[in-house]
Amino acid sequence: MEIVGTPEMPTERLEAAVEFYRSIGKQPVVMSHAIPGFIGNRLQAAMWREGFHMIAAGEATMEDIDNIIKGGLGLRYGISGPCEAQLGWIDHPDAPGEIDEEKWSILMQTDWSRLPGPPLTDALRDILRPQLLAARAKGLTDDEWEKRLIAVRRAVGNI
Repeated sequence: MEIVGTPEMPTERLEAAVEFYRSIGKQPVVMSHAIPGFIGNRLQAAMWREGFHMIAAGEATMEDIDNIIKGGLGLRYGISGPCEAQLGWIDHPDAPGEIDEEKWSILMQTDWSRLPGPPLTDALRDILRPQLLAARAKGLTDDEWEKRLIAVRRAVGNI
């Protein structure tokens, strides 16, 4: 659930909207400003584009792609989102909050994706640093992650 306020909107109204959506089981995200589309739709569109490139190249079928998402990524992303899942990879092991440049380059410029990633600028580093530290602080242990994945698989199996 994305919530976008306006400069004229009283803070209390924005907070009331957030609390309302939390009270009905949603996970609201307060946007800093309006953007075309929604976060989920934009990310999903990137996945569709890559998938249709693979279909066009004869690398996979629609069914293959759907099965991979339903049986793998979809389940995993219910536990840790795509950014959180890469935390251990891009966060420098010897300097938490700092980006491992070599791994960033591999992740963003890899030849197994047709979508180029953003360059690692000083401005992006400044944006990512506190977010990496916050993600690291709330990260799951491997054992916790496995227990949650098993619970998700069981829940999906009962649908």
